Amino acid sequence: MFVRGKIRSIFLPRSITSNAQNGGTFFFKDTCLEDLTELDTFFENEVKTVDFIACDCVQVAEISDCPALLDLTRQITCAPTAAPTTPVLTTFLPTMKPSGIPST
Repeated sequence: MFVRGKIRSIFLPRSITSNAQNGGTFFFKDTCLEDLTELDTFFENEVKTVDFIACDCVQVAEISDCPALLDLTRQITCAPTAAPTTPVLTTFLPTMKPSGIPST
């Protein structure tokens, strides 16, 4: 989530593979996340055992600890509503004869 154009809260899944040194500084330069040593540690380990969650520039243990991200995940995971259907008229489409020439 962004505040005044700068990211302050983020969810990074453990499925991300990386082994970047100073990943926080590299990926989040000029944000409050750049100074989180926990974020650097997250990026340094190629195989991650936990997700990384930061809320208002502080690492938290659960996404439920971050109202901004929790609201966002609720919006994303809501069941989609059925889209309206549009009937397709096929009565005026030509049919193909075995010869490949459309009938009239």
